[in-house]
Amino acid sequence: MEKSSNLIRFKPLIDWWYRLTEPVATVTNLDQRIHARFLAQLFLSAGLLMFVVLTLRYLLIPDVPHIPLRMLLAWVSVVLIIIPYFIARQGHIFTAGVTLIVHVMLIILAYLVLSVSQSAFQTMLAFMLLVILFASHFHTIRLTLVVAAVQLLLLFLLPLIIPVFNHSEMLKGPIPFHIVLTSMVVLFAYYRRRIEQAQRSLLAESETRFRMVSELIPNYAFSVQIEKTGLVRQEWVTDKFAQMTGYALTDIDENFNAKLFHPEDLPRYLESVEQSFKGKATSGEYRIVTKSGEVRWLRISRNVVWNTAENRLERYYGVAQDVTAQKQAENQQLDLMVQEERSRLVRDFVTAFSHDFRTSLATIETSRYLAERLMQNARSDEAAVKLSVIRKAVTHMSAQLENLNAIATLTNLQRRPTDLNQLLADVVTGYMSKAQQHNQLMVFQPNSYVPVVMADAEELRRAFRELVRNALSFTDEEGVITITTALANREVRVSIRDTGIGIAAVHLDHIFDLFYRVDSARGVNSGGVGLGLSVARMIVAAHNGTITVKSKPDEGSTFIVSLPLEVAP
Repeated sequence: MEKSSNLIRFKPLIDWWYRLTEPVATVTNLDQRIHARFLAQLFLSAGLLMFVVLTLRYLLIPDVPHIPLRMLLAWVSVVLIIIPYFIARQGHIFTAGVTLIVHVMLIILAYLVLSVSQSAFQTMLAFMLLVILFASHFHTIRLTLVVAAVQLLLLFLLPLIIPVFNHSEMLKGPIPFHIVLTSMVVLFAYYRRRIEQAQRSLLAESETRFRMVSELIPNYAFSVQIEKTGLVRQEWVTDKFAQMTGYALTDIDENFNAKLFHPEDLPRYLESVEQSFKGKATSGEYRIVTKSGEVRWLRISRNVVWNTAENRLERYYGVAQDVTAQKQAENQQLDLMVQEERSRLVRDFVTAFSHDFRTSLATIETSRYLAERLMQNARSDEAAVKLSVIRKAVTHMSAQLENLNAIATLTNLQRRPTDLNQLLADVVTGYMSKAQQHNQLMVFQPNSYVPVVMADAEELRRAFRELVRNALSFTDEEGVITITTALANREVRVSIRDTGIGIAAVHLDHIFDLFYRVDSARGVNSGGVGLGLSVARMIVAAHNGTITVKSKPDEGSTFIVSLPLEVAP
């Protein structure tokens, strides 16, 4: 806990340091960025240390001559070291290293000339070896040998520049010492490079195998790194990426996602990326538009690497699988299912309506024949009954045709300010005489607080007529049908409750299906083709509402219509 709190305390300072030493965004190669960042941190640290340490040394311990000149030389040295820092941040690693080597050699020579002493000479040798170490680590063996040769030449020429030193002393100690240590450094660097070369060969072989495998599968893999500064960088992506998308890695820029992903799927893709930044593994299917303009489907899955110490996303790995063929097969299967469903609906429609209309026409023809015979025999009362049967059959057929017309026109609702209480009162009035004929009681209980809403009054009237007619048809004599309106949760609710025969649980999930009838044996006068409740549900759904039913056998049924409260302006 204490370690974590310390990290949090110094986090602004750490972030500031990383911002100062982070390579510029144009440096995209991972190895180049690592070397550039390391060199920038090294040069900046060395410059700051030299400035602070040498300044304090000459101010606090002025035991040498030429203090002002020495401080000036120290500050010039800091500037000469800071220059490679800026070069390194631009990604020019070789130039930065050579610049530093030259600057340090000049600094050593100037320091030695300014302070001719044994301790100064020892310091010079230490800095010379430090330069050799630096060159062997960041540059080639050949350049390291060139630097070592220049330093040896400097040691041979030093007695000519500074007469205090002589060649005999140089050959006794400094020059052999320099040659031995330089040889050891070069030898170590040579074998280190051999080991690194062997490791790179193994890595290259592994990458070749991986590339061969990736070429055999219809996927591409990728890795994205998130720097501490928030910079998002594509670490690597397999060659399959170019084959699947048509884009090269050089085409990837900050607007690439907008070019690659289908406009309708881009928001979902960006949302999944945002979830990854929160440390969540994601998977989703998205359409892409290839460089040639072809639309393809990719299933993209990501796994995240979360840095718990810094509480941030460090990188995520992903795989993009081409599922275009699968999607096409699914669409074909869906089209086939739609066609089958359409064929089934047409078949059910033809079967239901042909049966219903044949029954109605048979009733009409039989009643017409009997009425004609009765009128010939002067039996007008009985003929009137037959004519009433004809009228009912014609009315029934007209109602079914109206239901068909309602289905066809549901997509073109004419919404106007509508008083639901008044609309329901009209429906109740229209069915009152039928209820009285069967000794049924109809009760309308409106809620006076129900506001005027925007709706297609004629279509809603049709829906409520079907629900009331259904309640009357399935309620015995002396039964009660109660219609109420209410407000609840910004909805207008219309309840139609009856005390009829009820509906068995097995039928409740199907009573709104097209052409579904609980009792298939019901005739023209008491039933239909199973369109009424289906039409009612379609009309309610077209008004963004819902219709539900609660029922138990022998206990009656309650249909509840809920409409969103879209108040008229």
